[in-house]
Amino acid sequence: MVVDERERVVMMPFMAQGHLIPFSAIAELLSERNPLKITLVNTPHNASKLRSMLNPKASGAVEVAELPFSSADHGLPLDAENTDALPYHLIIRLFEASETLEHAFESLVSVIALDDGRLPLCIVADVFCGWTVLVAERLGTHHVVFITCGAFGTLGLTSTWLHLLHLWTDADEFLVPVCRASRFTGPSS
Repeated sequence: MVVDERERVVMMPFMAQGHLIPFSAIAELLSERNPLKITLVNTPHNASKLRSMLNPKASGAVEVAELPFSSADHGLPLDAENTDALPYHLIIRLFEASETLEHAFESLVSVIALDDGRLPLCIVADVFCGWTVLVAERLGTHHVVFITCGAFGTLGLTSTWLHLLHLWTDADEFLVPVCRASRFTGPSS
């Protein structure tokens, strides 16, 4: 019997097309450049989308696993597992529903670890899947956050969040500390 010695990385994108695409792309890049097995995890509808994005000529190092999910159980339209299938006012409900994937995700990662004979090298999760941190901690593996938006936007958001200057000023504009050359306009009074 041939034993596969490659380390595994488990990846969990958020349920939105703009998150699935970067995750599938980075999964393929990681598997092409490193001796890794990659498992992309999502709901059945999104898993199907992920499979269609993967290069069929790839080495087979990227696989897709499904987590059970019933959108109707969360007050969402039937088979609405992605933001592209929802009106804007229901997207927050999808965020909330995504948190219910935690236990199924943990079970899946545990089964993968049992099959591989070791824990995954790490879990790479979307910034909107914060609950995966708890899974990684409980299982004793590493966790990495993959932010799918641009670097400048992430820098501005992170700096604004860390300093919360907009809470301490009545000004319509304020300087963001790590972006001294940039001004962000706050809400009008």
